[in-house]
Amino acid sequence: MLDVFFDKWWRVGGVAGILFIIVFIVGIVLQGEAPAFDDPVDEIRDWFADNGEQYLVGHYLIVLGFVLFFLPFLSSLRGILARAEGDPAVWSWVTFLGGVLIIIVGAVAGMFWATLAYGYGIRSDGDEATIRTLMHLDLAAFSTLPMVFIPFVLGTSIVILRTGVFWRWLPIIGLIVAVFSAIGGASLLTSDHAGALGGVGAIGFIGAPIWILLLSVNMILKSEAPAAA
Repeated sequence: MLDVFFDKWWRVGGVAGILFIIVFIVGIVLQGEAPAFDDPVDEIRDWFADNGEQYLVGHYLIVLGFVLFFLPFLSSLRGILARAEGDPAVWSWVTFLGGVLIIIVGAVAGMFWATLAYGYGIRSDGDEATIRTLMHLDLAAFSTLPMVFIPFVLGTSIVILRTGVFWRWLPIIGLIVAVFSAIGGASLLTSDHAGALGGVGAIGFIGAPIWILLLSVNMILKSEAPAAA
């Protein structure tokens, strides 16, 4: 029975993608709304002292989701795109490497607040300069993160436009996510990170999980893998 299930390898990837979104959302909800980088240091310290352990649980779930579910989804997605695109499958590789960049940059970005959560939720130590440094590092990392969504969505969108392997209207959403992500990445260039550019970047963050969900549903609905180009 398992052989029958895994023969439809692209559906396994689709299920993994949906499970990743569920675990990711649960992790984000558990983390809660952390303070802004320019809040008073005492407020930042108190928040992580009160919520640090819960934040680390959310962080753990997000990392687990990437390891257990996002990687199988990404590998299956690359496989089905490459099969439709044919050799040398350049844009399929762009999608895959974009997904790898999401993992790498996301892991780096998550370390800074996780360090604060551990430092105050578990150990209760650290000084003002350390707190400010970690908050600014977190800001820089998450301002950069939307940029790595771009190759992931554009690579997939180009293959869909060329081959019709998934819904033909999906590249429209992919283009929207890519544009908002590019604009949102520019929020690091302004002193007002909560302003218009930051708001645009938030749309990119919301659009990326929606993009993954739509691709996952497409993969599950496919009864047959695309014929090799």
